[in-house]
Parts: sequence; C-alpha cells; structure tokens
Amino acid sequence: MLKWLLGIEGAEGVSLEGIAFQRAWPRLLLLALIVLAVGYAVWLYRRQGTVRPRRRAVMTLLRAAMYVLLVVMVFEPVFGFRATQTLRNTLLVLTDTSQSMGIEDPRKSDAQLVEAARGLGAAEFADPAGQRMLASLARTLREAAAEAEGAGEDAPQVLSRALEDAAKTREHFGATGGDEVLEMLAKVEPALADLRPRLQALAPERPEGGDAAGDSRPAVGGLLRRLAGQVDGATTGLAAAKVQLSPQLREQVEQTPRMSIAKGLIHRDRDNVFGELAKQYDVRYFAFDESLTPATGKGKQTQVELGGLAPSGTGTHLGSAIQAAVDRHSGQPIAGVVVLTDGASNGGEDPLEVAARMGKWGVPVYPVVLGLPEPDDLAVRGMMAPAVVFQQDRVSVRFQLVAHGFPGRDAKVALTLDGEVQAERRIPIGEGAEFLEMEFEVPMDRAGDARLAVAVETMEGEVAEENNRVARDVRILDEKIKVLYVEGKPRWEYRYLRWVLLRDHRLDVKFWMMEGDPQLSRASPLYVSGLPEATDEAFRYDLIILGDIDPNRLRIAGEQMQRVAELVREHTGALLVLAGSDHDLAGYANTPLADLLPVKPSEAERWVEPGPAVHPILTAAGRQSKVVVLEDDPDRNRELWQMVQPLYRLPAVEAKRSAHVLAELSDAPEREASYPLIAWQQSGTGKSMFVATDQLWRLRFKHGDEYHARFWGQAIQFLALYRLLGANQRVRIEVQPEGSEHPTGQRIEVVTNVLDERYRPSDAKSYTVYADRLSDPPEETPLVLRPVPGIDGLYRGSFTPVIAGRYEIRAGGEDRESANTVALTVKPAERETLEPRARRDLLEQMAARSGGRCLSISEVPALAGHVRGRTRTVTLHKERSLWDLWAVLALFLALGAVEWYLRRRSDMI
Repeated sequence: MLKWLLGIEGAEGVSLEGIAFQRAWPRLLLLALIVLAVGYAVWLYRRQGTVRPRRRAVMTLLRAAMYVLLVVMVFEPVFGFRATQTLRNTLLVLTDTSQSMGIEDPRKSDAQLVEAARGLGAAEFADPAGQRMLASLARTLREAAAEAEGAGEDAPQVLSRALEDAAKTREHFGATGGDEVLEMLAKVEPALADLRPRLQALAPERPEGGDAAGDSRPAVGGLLRRLAGQVDGATTGLAAAKVQLSPQLREQVEQTPRMSIAKGLIHRDRDNVFGELAKQYDVRYFAFDESLTPATGKGKQTQVELGGLAPSGTGTHLGSAIQAAVDRHSGQPIAGVVVLTDGASNGGEDPLEVAARMGKWGVPVYPVVLGLPEPDDLAVRGMMAPAVVFQQDRVSVRFQLVAHGFPGRDAKVALTLDGEVQAERRIPIGEGAEFLEMEFEVPMDRAGDARLAVAVETMEGEVAEENNRVARDVRILDEKIKVLYVEGKPRWEYRYLRWVLLRDHRLDVKFWMMEGDPQLSRASPLYVSGLPEATDEAFRYDLIILGDIDPNRLRIAGEQMQRVAELVREHTGALLVLAGSDHDLAGYANTPLADLLPVKPSEAERWVEPGPAVHPILTAAGRQSKVVVLEDDPDRNRELWQMVQPLYRLPAVEAKRSAHVLAELSDAPEREASYPLIAWQQSGTGKSMFVATDQLWRLRFKHGDEYHARFWGQAIQFLALYRLLGANQRVRIEVQPEGSEHPTGQRIEVVTNVLDERYRPSDAKSYTVYADRLSDPPEETPLVLRPVPGIDGLYRGSFTPVIAGRYEIRAGGEDRESANTVALTVKPAERETLEPRARRDLLEQMAARSGGRCLSISEVPALAGHVRGRTRTVTLHKERSLWDLWAVLALFLALGAVEWYLRRRSDMI
C-alpha cells in the first residue's frame, strides 16, 4: 500500500524514515497556524445551531482537516523513506538488416539444412538444457583460469562452483543420455579435483614468480582453459546432432533468406532462448545496418516490430552499431551483446577494435553466424589496368577471380571496352582465388573517355550476380608524345635508349647530337640542329631530355633556354636531365633551368664515386611510384635494380626540399645525407626529373629490352601525360581513388597542386576547393585542404559523399579560371552484394577479443549458459515531496466533497 501511494512500485522493502519541511520557518509558527485553523473551523460551525450536534461535529472535523492539510502543505513537507531494489543486467540484442541478410544461401548438406530449419523454428534444438549446462560449465572454467592466472584469491571458490556445475551436468546427461558428454565429464571432473590443492597454493600474498606456486599459475590457467575447450567441443558436438527432415521441409529451407532465420530465432514458439533470457535480464532489441535503430515497446509489441524488419540497408557498420548500443546504456550493468549477423562488415568503426574495447569494459560479444561461409558464387575483384592508354597500345589487364561451389566447370570471361568485346576466353573454375591476366589492343577508332570492364558469365545457383563484373574508366589518347632528346655524344645509355624511344608507337621523337655530325639533321628527319628558334616550335614538345651535355653550350642559345623553362613552368611541359660522367650540374647554376631541377649542385664536391657493389635502392616514395616499380613483387623488383652496378662516377648533387626522391644509393646508411639518384618535382605547371646515372642499360642483362624499356616508358608517360591530359592550369586538382565513379560512403581524397601568379609553389597555410553536388538547386560544400609536409604548393584533404548524384570538385574565387574541374558520379554503394559469404572468421575474432563466444544457429540455446550477469540488490534512500503525490490532492478533494454533501443535506447551501 505504501509503495502504491508513494508511486515506487518497482522497489522492495519500503519503510518511512521521517518527515522534514523544506521551508525553514519556525515550528512554533506551524503549530500556531494549525491551532488557529482548527479553532476557526470550530468557531465557524458553533454558530450553526440548527444542525444536529453529531453532524456538526463531523463537518467541523472535515473542515479542520482541510485547513490543517493546507497549512502543512505551505511548509512543503518531505517524506524520507528507505527501499531496497534488485537491479537486473541489460542484454543487448542486435539484428543485422543490411541487404546481404536477404541472400538466399544455397544449402546442400544435411547439416546446413538442419541449421536453417532450427533457425526458422521448424525443427527443435538438440537438448537446450544440456547445451546451457555445458556452456555454463565452460564459462566457469574460464573464470577459474582467469582467477588462477591473476591473484588467485577467488580461484578455489570458482573451482568449487565448476565442480558443482559438472556434477549437475553429469546428472542431467545421466538421465537424458549422452555417452560422449559423460565420457568427457569423466575426464574433466577428476582433473578439476586434482587442481584443488594447486589452486589453494596460489595465495595472493606470495610474490608472483617467487616460488613454485607463483611459477605454476600460467600452467594451472592453461590447464583450466584446455578443459574449457573440451567442454566447448562437447557443446558443439551436442548442438550438431542430426534431425530427420521431411522432403517438404528440406525444400522449404534450401534457400531461406538469412533475415528469416534471424526473425525465427527471436520469435520461435518452442525453446525460445531470448524469451528465457528475458526472465533474467532486461533484453533490449536493436536493428542495424549503416545506423542503429532501437526497437520500441515491450514484449509482444517488440516482437511484432522486429517481425516487420526488411534487409534493406546499403551497408553494414557492425563495429559502430555495437559501440552505439553500448553507449545508449552506459552506466548500466550490461551482461553482453548478442549480434545476429552474417558478419559482412563494410563500414564504420573497425569491429575488431570495438570488440577489444568491449573486452576491456567487461562487455562480451556473442555473434550468431547467419549464412554460409563459402556460398556458391563467382566474383571478379581487384582489376588492375592503366588509367591512360594510347591507340594501338597492347594493354594488359589483371584481375582476381574468386570461385566457390563450381569445381570442374568452366566459365567465359569477357573483356569489354564501352560494351564491345575486345577479348574473351574460357577458363576452368577452381576453388578459391586465382589471379588472371588478359590483353587487348586499343582500337584506332577510339579516343577520349571509355569504360573498361571484365565480366564472368553467371552460373546457375549463384547467390549474387552483381559481383560478376568489375569496371573502371580509362582515357584513350589519339595523339603522340612529342620528345626532343639532346645528347652530347653517343654513350651506351643513349644507344639503347634511342631504340627504345623509336620503337614506342606512342612517341614522336627528335634528336640533337651536340657533339655529333652537324649534317645529321640534313640526312635524317629524326635529327635537328639545335633548340627551336620559334616560340611555337619550342612549345610543341611535351618533353625535353637533356643528356650528358655541356650546359655552357646551351647558354649560347640564350632565348631558347628561356623557352624551355617557359615550356615547363607555364605550358605543362616536362624536362628530364639524364646525367653522365663527363659534365656535372654546376653549369646549370644561374640559368633559367636551375629552378626547374629537383636537385642542386653540391658546394663541397663535384663528383661522387660509389663503390663497385653500390646499386640503386628504392625509397618509400619509390616503392609507391609507378615510375621505378618494374615488377609487382618487391623482392623481384629489388633484384632487378641490384643489376645496375657499377655506377662509376656521379655528379655531386643534393635534393631540394620540394623533390620527391624515388631512388637512392644502397650505401645511404654510410652517408651523411642520402644521394638522390632518381628524383622529380613539380615545376610550375609541369614536371621535371633528374636521373643521376647513365648505367640503367644494365637492366638489359639477360632480359633484353623488357625492364629497360619499361622504366623509360613509365618515366616518359609520368612526365608527359600531364600535358596531354590538358593539365595546363596553375591549380591542378586530382582525386584518389582514380576514376569517375565512386560509391556512396567512400572517402575521396583530394590532392591539389597550387601555384601563384608567378607560377611558384604557394606558401598559403591552407587552400579551399569546393565539392558541388549538381542538384537543383546545386549544393556547395567547401573543403579546406592542408599543406603536405615537405612539399611546397601541395595540399591534401578529403570528403565522403553520402548522397548519390553528380559532383564537381573545383577551385573558387579568382583561381576558378586557372584550375581544372574534376567530375565525379557517386552511385549507391553495392558493398552488400559484392561480398556474399558469411564472415565467421571475423566474428570469431570479435568474440575472442571481447571475452564472448561465436555461435552457430544450432548453438543458440547455449547463450543462456555463456551469458552471465549477476543481479544486485541495492538500498536506496530517497525523499518524496507531498506536492508530488496525487494521493494528497485526492484526500483534499475527498474531504471537501464530503463536507459539501453534509452541508447540502443540512440546508446550509
């Protein structure tokens, strides 16, 4: 009654502790007012002589009670009371509602069919009570192991509890049958009894590692964990007990969606594990995909809401969902997090990091795996192809084919360009991942942007067709790179490089031999007699290569050298200096070309003479570069560069602050500063590169032109394509990953090279570009880019589009006319259908890191044993103001109503 009046029905053992007044007025004043109120009520009714005395006394008492109640309420009385309350732990249940949960797994084996039938509630679980007992025993053993490995103070008590659990479990299986479980228990119980004296020896006051007992802690803990593993194995074996399914039921569950199984586990009529858990825990349900949505209502209302869930989410943010659910109940005791999912996480926080965090917080995660780990499927992944190609290029396209469930069959793979087949072949289907390569020749009638795709035909029975194709954008160029190669005399590097350049159909090359026959230009159209005189003629070249020449000879040209600098700085041309052993770089000092080079002459010496075994090694930037990587295999790439030795003498140079060093000498640890063997930098709107050695022809040893030509082809394209693609602006915007199409939710990195009006790298502390979504009206999002340390004029930032549509990345203000614009198409993410397999491996790691267990569908009854959250009884000391109690108002109204009725009967109204 008291709990009902105070409005605290959830509490237990309620008792009043006293009464106090919030108004700090004198108590004598309260007493005086009460006396006055009672006296006034008596005086008021003494004048009513026509009313019978008994009725007058009752009405006087009612009126006096009303006055006294009002006087007491003015002093704001507060009741103090004590109550005990039992707090239950909260159990969070998360259901995955992403699109992958709609996959209908092609179940073939009896075990897979039985799992699905149990999930749907069409077949009973194998001995739910036995699974629960075994799981509880395993958990107790792990708790004993943790105690033994720690201080060990509570280990004997936990071990006693384990022995009790083992006895109850043996009694259960002795009655229900289960020879394998009984045989396991017959080994576990004696081992636990033998451990009792060893656990008692692990006294906390003994220093760890100081005696035999301390040294035995890891051994005791390890033994207990092995025993827990044996119990877990028995649980798995028990759960996997076979059930005979009717032909109709087998057909029904052969291709049941994962979502239906999740709903079936929550709503099943028999052996409803979550219903049983709700008797011990406050179970809270959530749905999640890219965000977390709590289920409203309680009991049946929650079940009805969960029954309406649909697998519609375009992403699975597994880690973020667990973190968000736990954050919602922070400060409350949480017994664990149960997650019904296929584990195909593709966004948000790293699930493994979140699981490790839950382990530190004492919140175990219990994933229930829905779906097959290897469903029947073919998928094409990881296509590697150049972003820019030339007409008549022989292009190699590499990709990965992942196959499961179709051994011994073959499939047709087609390579298409804008939908037209360029190459196709039939390949035998293996099991697992296989790297393949196909080639095609770029047609002469194609130019501009095109869509390159690799697709494998769809096989009957595949769980997903969307991942059978992968595509990317390519740019097809219909013009050649114009190169002018200036050399002193025909050294070895020149002789081999000359033929590499002439055989490359992408190049239009002219040569000037400064120390050769002056009549060559008349005898062959391949040669010229000097740098171009006319401005238009100079600016027609995309790349100028300066070999081992005397820079003083170029100074005679005067204006021509200035035009080379203008070509690079203002017209997106490129300069490559290929040094030799005859002329150092000191001659370039104080010339228009000095600022263009990524290196500067050393003031201490003119030449560097490496040892005979010194060779090029790639820097961290070089290993990421498309210029100096000759093979994808890093070890093989290292072996190839080791062939470039000896290097003889090299010009003494130092790298500038703005340089990107791709290769250095292998004796770098012995030098005060590393030697920039191959380096490049952004020079105005163009690029410049320095190659310090003319011994690269040694790459031909045993390989012919393969790697020597590959390096020079990659270097020339890297330098000159910048111009052919129209990059002649002061502000150059690029995005990573490359390509014009991106999925929603993908982080896009924006890299911008900024030059000022004098075509020098900007020194601003930030640079702002704009990401415009071309909607109606357009939406403009400013992106503040930050400087890249060590590289003047280069800025970097990122944005993540979450709405599909067309976007443009552009500069703002006055720079808009001097900058390129990058167009992007953002499409709805297809991440859910690209990875159809259930990620049990990930879910098992999450469970291990958090201290939980990863369960199959048949092992769900074991949840009740694995989850352990003890209730707590707390004593609460609370206060309740009379102003807040509805009973006080009800009493006042009742007193007034009865008095009014009596006055009416007495004809006083």
